[in-house]
Amino acid sequence: MKSRYYGAKYRIVSPHFRSAKGLLMALLFRWPAFFLAIIAAGLMTGGASAHTLTLTEVDVRFAKDGSYEITVRCDLEAAEAGVKPGHLSAEDKARLLARPLKTADEKLLEERLLIEGNMHPAFDGTPDKPSIEFPNAEPGMLKADDKISLNDGSRTVILKGTVPADAKAFTWKSTKFGDVSLAVSREGKEEVFREPVVEGETSTPYPLQEAVEAPASSMHTAGKFFSLGYHHIVALDGLDHILFVVGLFLLSTHLKPLFWQVTAFTIAHSVTLCLSVFHIIKLPSGIVESLIALSIAYVAIENLVTQKLNWWRPLIVFCFGLMHGLGFAAGLEEAGIPKGALINALVSFNVGVEIGHLTIVAVAFLLVGWFREKPWYRKAIVIPGSSIIALMALFWFVQRTISMFTEG
Repeated sequence: MKSRYYGAKYRIVSPHFRSAKGLLMALLFRWPAFFLAIIAAGLMTGGASAHTLTLTEVDVRFAKDGSYEITVRCDLEAAEAGVKPGHLSAEDKARLLARPLKTADEKLLEERLLIEGNMHPAFDGTPDKPSIEFPNAEPGMLKADDKISLNDGSRTVILKGTVPADAKAFTWKSTKFGDVSLAVSREGKEEVFREPVVEGETSTPYPLQEAVEAPASSMHTAGKFFSLGYHHIVALDGLDHILFVVGLFLLSTHLKPLFWQVTAFTIAHSVTLCLSVFHIIKLPSGIVESLIALSIAYVAIENLVTQKLNWWRPLIVFCFGLMHGLGFAAGLEEAGIPKGALINALVSFNVGVEIGHLTIVAVAFLLVGWFREKPWYRKAIVIPGSSIIALMALFWFVQRTISMFTEG
């Protein structure tokens, strides 16, 4: 077997690297541009909170006099930057601050147009045009030479309007503001209709003329939470989930060992998701996020130092799955689970997440699975792919750990 040398000290043996240390040092000293590209990718993906399910909260209330008021808690800066809520990176903030300076009136007008174009309350399928208010935002509070302030989190916007005569149903749809946790209520009624609404989709019609008891069937609730879980994976909100599953895929050139790993991950993920939602176990989100990043790095680095699936790998994957389940729990509760539908929503959401995982595996097979028996597969695909995953995960681990101490 021939050896290759990268630099004077770090020896890498083809077709696999002798150690993760040798690989990382080679990347650092031989390919610094590659390493910097990984850091940039980590920053652009908002790695400090990539796993968390961040939802825009929409609270709709109908009054007896025929008026309605919608309170929206959203990340306006993220929408302006064109990124997912909660994923506003340092580069996004710098880009927003680098724009031409605006007065308060100009900035509020810009935000008003953003909301009008991307938040769509509707009655019987016809969009309504409510008035828009910004609490605590007064015209003229900034001068032309002041910098734009970034709120770095939730903003409150209030939409007000009048229900059209004889309207039978209300629906909500929004874009650019991520997935929505929708709550709809009516003055004089105790029942609150809750459901998650995936970005770009229309909510279940809320009846305005009948008693509100069960606006959605069990099957419909299951479909909504399944869609939320699946969308969270395939829409790249759960990028660290994707990288973990791809890491499992890269080591296994056959379906059977991959099946056992994914099964272990699924079972563990389901267990802690249930325990956390039922408040039996709870860990600080900062610790969970850091450990999730570390689990991704471990799987990727193990891919670099071994070519076979050791007996302990499914056990380790199971332990990592426990942490990944905790990462989803807070977001699932935030989605607003309908009263009496906890088990239905929990199971449906989890199934959606796992079908999302299988979709990622299927895509990976379609892209590179055809070559997994080739002698060059490990050198050309497994090693570069695992290297990228390892570096990105380690960068996230450091970023999230620092964030945990500086923000906590």
